[in-house]
Amino acid sequence: MSTRGFDEIEQGLQKLGRDIRRELRRGMARGANGPLQDEIDGRADEKIVGMSGATKTTAVAYAATDADDGSGTFASAHAVAAALLDGFTGHDGAPADEAGAVTPDADTYYVIGTVPTDYQIKLERERAGEKAFLKDAGYAAAPAVFEEAIAPVKGLLGG
Repeated sequence: MSTRGFDEIEQGLQKLGRDIRRELRRGMARGANGPLQDEIDGRADEKIVGMSGATKTTAVAYAATDADDGSGTFASAHAVAAALLDGFTGHDGAPADEAGAVTPDADTYYVIGTVPTDYQIKLERERAGEKAFLKDAGYAAAPAVFEEAIAPVKGLLGG
């Protein structure tokens, strides 16, 4: 076989790798915006009574990848939390540090469920998890998120 044949094989495999990553990103976004967001919303409604409205209103799920790190989604939720908590005196909560957004690299992708407030971790941990909902939502949605993420890749590979 000539070098040209090997070059064509290498180029084809590189293209396949790019296509797989593209489809995985697409599937991860669907998994975050569908099954994970649905679980988060439902569990927040069950667990959070709410004082300012910031927890329920800004609970968000998104995919963070090399093509879209999700910072726009996080920033939008953060802005809503800031507006709801501005001047609120029912508790001393505040919007989370915007640096708390996850920044993926080219090799690591995430599906994230979060609330951009500085007190969400406390809600997840205090009183034996009485108001915890993010972790439970993540565990409950994980199989469906995985299926959503992998479905476009399976389609690409003919499966």
